[in-house]
Amino acid sequence: MTIKQLTYLLEVSKCGSLNKAAQSLYVTQPNITKVIKELETELNTTLFYRNTKSKTITFTPDGIELLWYAKSLTEQFNIIENRFIKKLNSNYLKFAVSTQHYSFVVAGFIDFIKNKMSN
Repeated sequence: MTIKQLTYLLEVSKCGSLNKAAQSLYVTQPNITKVIKELETELNTTLFYRNTKSKTITFTPDGIELLWYAKSLTEQFNIIENRFIKKLNSNYLKFAVSTQHYSFVVAGFIDFIKNKMSN
């Protein structure tokens, strides 16, 4: 189990659907589905039921219980991160990029970074 899995699960709960959670997290819907399925497999439980017609989800009792723990754990993780990691470097900036595996995206991103660093 990872913080990323728990974060994804919390976002699904907040948004009420996998598609909306994926948009909110800037990831693809198949990616978020895969991460949640891996979590379900690891925990040997179903966390929510998917309604394919309305594209909504309903959390199972196990899913509701895990949400409670996930919220607490992610809050604690953020406290630790803010307290220790960011303290180490007062100029701490977090930067993340999520993309498909297309070579033109890599080339464009490298050009973008070179352009920004030369300014």
